[in-house]
Amino acid sequence: MNQGLQFTASYTYSKTIDDISGNAGGSDSDVTETNSFFQDKSLFRGLSAYDARNVFSLGSTYELPVGAGKRFGGGMGRRANKVAAGWEIGGILTLRNGFPGSISIGNRLTAIGIQNERPDLVFGASGNPIQGQSAGCDISNTGVINPPGSIAPGTAGRIIAPGTALGTAETYFDPCAFAQPPARTFGNLGRNTFTLPGFASLDINLTKNTALTEAANLQFRFEAFNLLNRVNLGNPIRNVFDNAGRPSATAGRIENSQTARQIQLSLKLIF
Repeated sequence: MNQGLQFTASYTYSKTIDDISGNAGGSDSDVTETNSFFQDKSLFRGLSAYDARNVFSLGSTYELPVGAGKRFGGGMGRRANKVAAGWEIGGILTLRNGFPGSISIGNRLTAIGIQNERPDLVFGASGNPIQGQSAGCDISNTGVINPPGSIAPGTAGRIIAPGTALGTAETYFDPCAFAQPPARTFGNLGRNTFTLPGFASLDINLTKNTALTEAANLQFRFEAFNLLNRVNLGNPIRNVFDNAGRPSATAGRIENSQTARQIQLSLKLIF
């Protein structure tokens, strides 16, 4: 604006829907799934893989008003001016909702050209079960979702206790909301129905520019990415059943995070 301050800010609210996103090879964009078997592309109509409902960004730089010709320290000597002048501070704040994701099951139908399968949605359940609490269930190794406490002795499975909080790293979405489709049928769950974890980060930089000669400038930079070291969760395991109908004990679990705080120093000669 003036006095060495510059900033830019933007907010976007949007929604985008398509049948396929991006180029072949993307996370949900295997074109053979759409073109080699299904004639009705509406089966794949859903949120785009890059749909982020709310995105806010704020970036700013400020040249500290110290040194010759500035508000403070204008009468400093040459050596003091070399040390105290030429400092800038800046940063970028990024906030956005998560992108959409699809729940999947082990593919049983590759022989007839199906590239990806999705499960059935349990009656009354949400296709985006990432908020609130789970009603609880026992998932036996037959792939059948049973009421709590009914798991047969000696069978493998994951018990989701009633009241289990959703949206956490341990249970990001509710595995109890999905069931294995009957043999030779497609699951009724749509594409990209649930929201992956969002992202928030504050990056800052501190820069010192020192004029060596009329044609050369020495620049020192201190940069910190994700300064507050906020935990931005990675993507959950989205496969809820294998191709034999056995449930995944890790479905809905997040086992990684996005970039933690990183700090770097640099020195650059510009001439």
